Amino acid sequence: MDSSFNLNSELALQEQSAAIIESSPNAIVTETLDGVIVSWNPAAEKIFGYTAADAIGQTMAMLLPPDRLEEHAQILSRIGSGEKIEKYETVRMRKDGEAVYISVILSPLKDGTGKIVGVSKIARDITHMKEIEVDPRSAVYLQAVGELALVSITDRRGIITLANPKFCEVSGYSMEELIGRDHSILNSGAHPKAFWIEMWAAVANGISWHREVCNRRKNGELYWVDSTIVPLKNKLGKIDGYLSVRVDITKRKHQEEILRERLKETVCLYEIRRNMLPTATVDCICQQIIVELTRAMQFPELTVVKIEINDKQYVSANYISDLANGLSSEIKINGDDFGSGKLQVFYLQNEFFYCPRSKI
Repeated sequence: MDSSFNLNSELALQEQSAAIIESSPNAIVTETLDGVIVSWNPAAEKIFGYTAADAIGQTMAMLLPPDRLEEHAQILSRIGSGEKIEKYETVRMRKDGEAVYISVILSPLKDGTGKIVGVSKIARDITHMKEIEVDPRSAVYLQAVGELALVSITDRRGIITLANPKFCEVSGYSMEELIGRDHSILNSGAHPKAFWIEMWAAVANGISWHREVCNRRKNGELYWVDSTIVPLKNKLGKIDGYLSVRVDITKRKHQEEILRERLKETVCLYEIRRNMLPTATVDCICQQIIVELTRAMQFPELTVVKIEINDKQYVSANYISDLANGLSSEIKINGDDFGSGKLQVFYLQNEFFYCPRSKI
């Protein structure tokens, strides 16, 4: 086996691992069994407030509240005996003196001989969830709202730290898929960049933001929500997260779209009737129907109209004979010597549309 190939593969894996650690939304820290910090990723800087230069070479004591010193010593002892500790919740102190609640996964690190030489920690900021637990009114409120609404909480960077079951149900993503990601995972592309700049400008300045937003489910389907984002402030009045409450309004938006199309149809029919003289011929009436109906369609530039009445055929200028994507309706023109026939509307491309069904 080519040793250079093995070396290149190992280097590639190391680079991939380094990239994952650098981009992770969770703090990833390694320390010796004596508690000396040997690595500190960017997320650790954001959560705890210390830069890598501040932290590496120092002991974890700089993060420990006085009442947690014994707890940390016990954890190191358990890791030293080979135990892995999952989802351990505790509290640490940021550089600015604020308390930060974290959920931690701890794993022993071994050298080439299998000897345990340190501990790997992956920590997630759960401060907001703890604050909600402490305030029973907030917990009851979120529980009640969560029955109907999509609720999520993010940290100050917009990273999701909590998502309720309704959020998961509507978006199609599991809790595990959402936690640690930002809301761009739902971005449908329906809104311009300025829309999101406005949102961040508002909430970052402590102003609640309320808009209707088009999102995309995991399966690719679009859905609409009435969204409210509220900045969450700590005891010092600083923003360190955001609460989002959304109501699914997809059905309402679809109904509004249908209503808009129906209104366009009504205006179309009104214009046809208004522009017709009592003495108008069938030829004039059919040409007027073609003009007004084309104007009323959702994609006028793609619309082709064909009318067959009294053994005659009337078509729009862009008519071609092999169109298949269309709707057909009976048409009746009242009056002496007038008659009934068939109205057909086509699109030159495969687009979904509504067609007027009223009789003229």
